[in-house]
Amino acid sequence: MGDADPLNGNDPYEKIGGDRMDSLAALRSQKKDLIKEYRSRMRTARQDDDNEKFKRCANAIEEIEAAWKWLEQNHEPPAADEPISIEVRTSDPTVDEPLTVAVTGDSGPVETLVEAGRDGTELGTDQTDGSSGEATFTIGSHGPVQFTAPTTDAYDDATAVVTVDRKTVPLAFDGAPSEVEVDEDVQFTVTAAGSPTDDATVETDGGTELGTTNGGTVTHAFGSTGDRTVEATKADDDAATYEPCETDLKVREETVEMELFVEGSDYEVGETVTVHVNKKNEPQSGRPIEGAEVTIAGESDTTGGTGEVDLELTAAGELSVEASKSAPNEDRHYPDAEVTIDVDRKDGSLRISDIEGKRMEGADLTVHVVDGAGNDLEGASVTTNWGHDTETDSNGEATLSLDDDGRLQIEVSKQTDEVDYGSDTEYVDIEEFTREMEISVLQQGLPDPGDTVTVRVTDNTGSAVSNATIVSSMQPGTEWTTDGSGEADITLSNQVGNRRITARKSDGDFTEAGTNIRVL
Repeated sequence: MGDADPLNGNDPYEKIGGDRMDSLAALRSQKKDLIKEYRSRMRTARQDDDNEKFKRCANAIEEIEAAWKWLEQNHEPPAADEPISIEVRTSDPTVDEPLTVAVTGDSGPVETLVEAGRDGTELGTDQTDGSSGEATFTIGSHGPVQFTAPTTDAYDDATAVVTVDRKTVPLAFDGAPSEVEVDEDVQFTVTAAGSPTDDATVETDGGTELGTTNGGTVTHAFGSTGDRTVEATKADDDAATYEPCETDLKVREETVEMELFVEGSDYEVGETVTVHVNKKNEPQSGRPIEGAEVTIAGESDTTGGTGEVDLELTAAGELSVEASKSAPNEDRHYPDAEVTIDVDRKDGSLRISDIEGKRMEGADLTVHVVDGAGNDLEGASVTTNWGHDTETDSNGEATLSLDDDGRLQIEVSKQTDEVDYGSDTEYVDIEEFTREMEISVLQQGLPDPGDTVTVRVTDNTGSAVSNATIVSSMQPGTEWTTDGSGEADITLSNQVGNRRITARKSDGDFTEAGTNIRVL
């Protein structure tokens, strides 16, 4: 082939860049390539808005078509002008492999055209090399092939026949996995000579057909666990005999990821919530999972066919919602799943209903706490700005011992896992302690002369005063002393009338205290 010159060539051969020694098939191929090139130039000219270039390209295409029309009618392939023979030099030729033939005459190698055909159909042409007389062909199907080297009318054409065998092509699996899960789509790609091949049958060693390749692939999902050998086979075609291939595959349990969805929001203790358990990535509308055990704060139940379960919230805080499933009769494994929800306590209330006791340094105060319904509230925290920290008893009471004077802030509160009762605060003014004695007679009714009566001496905080001296105005020189409980038994003189009973104590800066007893 030479350089094509469609517009200035002197003959059809020059216009398309051909030669009189070329085969008609070679000239046809050259023509197609030239038209494709000039059409590309036309598109470029249009984009560049180059009208002159566009017209030249259009004229060139017309000249190429005209030249080919002449060649198609008048071109005669070269023929040998002497007696020749043709020899196939490739032993045991196979499809798609180079096949070499040689043409020789009396003077040695002959440059001429060689045609390959079968049953009247041309399979290809090639020009022999002048120095070796050889031409090379690639035959695309199996069977007998006749090679013909034409001669002039004075001599017989040279022929040779050879049988082209199918090539042997091993099949192979490309990237087949060694392990998959039950119900997982697995793609098997079958290649022949490195390229995906269609119409290969893929089946297991048990004889189960998985499908026939299309685009080189078959997709299949295995329904049960076990070890498989997967084999690919393909029937012979015109070009090849295909060697089967196989790959080993382990089908393990399907891992089904569970996903939890808890209906609602702003959860509160005592509320019943609905929990959905579905296959992961299909949360609310996906495949429900039956038989999953769902647990919230110790409360458990098992999902039904809809994948739902209703559970009561029995505690507050950040709670874990957990799901687990055991499936011994399924080829599936369900890893545990978990989400967390924030659950609020119920709203309750409390208040300080009463504060009893002397509001003075050294005394005790009793704080009484009730709930919103007025019931005694046990376990309420009672704290003060003076460091008290205690809880109410079953009567809703807590005792505070006072060791200072001033303003006392009392705060009560209570929170449980279920209820937030809130808090209440009161302020109490505590007087400075001034120690004074108080005396009282424990006798009921009026005593008679000579009776023994019991007197009790306490201070102004209500505490007993021991070792206090007791005297009677009608019994000078007689004294009694209070014991550890602040009490003393006095035997009255055998006299009627009022008498003054006085308590004195020299230590502790006590002032004396007195009371009158009337004796009849």
